[in-house]
Amino acid sequence: MNLPRSSKQSRFFRDLTQNRLRHGIFRDVDELITAIGEYIDKHNDNPKPFAWTAKDSDILEKVKGVRKAPVVDCEVVSPAHG
Repeated sequence: MNLPRSSKQSRFFRDLTQNRLRHGIFRDVDELITAIGEYIDKHNDNPKPFAWTAKDSDILEKVKGVRKAPVVDCEVVSPAHG
């Protein structure tokens, strides 16, 4: 399945949540970190490389479009400290 990288990442975190974290019981953060590490190790036992499928010409066209987009001047307002 050739999904964009962000879709594959979202699917990985969805699967991690559904298959390991949602019904797990973790007494502390260390147990949670261990469970995540074990899930990643198991997942990496059968790695599937990311296959880039976009054409270079399509990528360059998108970059050109971004360069032509207007720049909006924004002011960052930080919350008041009280």
